[in-house]
Amino acid sequence: MTYFKVESILELNEHSKRIKESIQANENLSVQENDICSCTDSKGQPKDLYYSEASAQEAMMLSIQKESQLSVYICPDGGGWHLTKR
Repeated sequence: MTYFKVESILELNEHSKRIKESIQANENLSVQENDICSCTDSKGQPKDLYYSEASAQEAMMLSIQKESQLSVYICPDGGGWHLTKR
């Protein structure tokens, strides 16, 4: 909870709710067309490429609500950020 600067689960849930609403409102702005890199997921599918680390972290917050353990990393090909299960 320290990472998100909240002191309770209730505050964390509210924070997550605001992030989710923000992402839904700007869904098309967060992920760019991925013709920049060749990164693929474990199934061989192209990974989403986020414009900024903040956009990737917002998507990661949504994954926390779905009980997925993801983290953010910079694309090795440059030009954006990805999420990973590692």
